[in-house]
Amino acid sequence: MKKNTKKYIIENIQDLIEYGDVGFKKSIVGTASEQRALTHLKTLGYEIQRHTNPDAGGHPDFVLKWKGKVYLIEHKRASKNKYADDSLRLEFQKTRTSKGDPSSRFYSFNWCNIISIDVSEHTDVPNDKMFVLATDLEKHEQYPKKIKAIHRQSKHWCNSLEEVLEKTQ
Repeated sequence: MKKNTKKYIIENIQDLIEYGDVGFKKSIVGTASEQRALTHLKTLGYEIQRHTNPDAGGHPDFVLKWKGKVYLIEHKRASKNKYADDSLRLEFQKTRTSKGDPSSRFYSFNWCNIISIDVSEHTDVPNDKMFVLATDLEKHEQYPKKIKAIHRQSKHWCNSLEEVLEKTQ
């Protein structure tokens, strides 16, 4: 980001938040969640970094090195809407569809290895996250090589990154 752009945002953040639409506010909250997740995982001793240009470049958010292997991690926030049985809901899809390919809004199973899910909004515990392997998510009904967009919390969701990483061994 250019220095002038950063300066503008800093000087006008309050106005931008008040004026911004729902998408803008979601973007700010999502970016903050992502930054806190990265910082928190680093403090836990993980060798992790932000992927080069994740959003604009079409890459997952983080790159993790663990026991000699590289893992790609996408970070999402649990939906504010829960299911009737109080289980959490994960919306795992891209914001936009590429022209001419309706399946492009959905992630492929090999796009990332792990999904980090911020559940802090539901638990009131800072940096509270759950993790799930991409391969443990359900297939999309119309596009079987893609991941379904909406997921209910399941037995596959782990309470720690270490727990989900152990499943890969």
